[in-house]
Amino acid sequence: MTSLPIVRGKVAAENKKVFQEFYQKYHDQRKATSIKELPDKPWTHDQIMKRVNNGDEKSRVLYTDTGKLSGCLFYADDKHWNFVADVMR
Repeated sequence: MTSLPIVRGKVAAENKKVFQEFYQKYHDQRKATSIKELPDKPWTHDQIMKRVNNGDEKSRVLYTDTGKLSGCLFYADDKHWNFVADVMR
């Protein structure tokens, strides 16, 4: 059914509508706090923990109520993963 042109067009239109609603709902909320570029100098663990703790209540809604949270960079280093574990705790 989804390969039929009329159905494919309706699905595309609905996807566009949902995307626009989602974008409008969350764009303004994130504008003030989002980080759009990686910093020139890496943040210390203390700086990261301060940011995590400052946004804890706002973020908690995302990962407990909606289950949607993304946007991470990872690398293979035991010290880093121990830090990630601290953040998650």
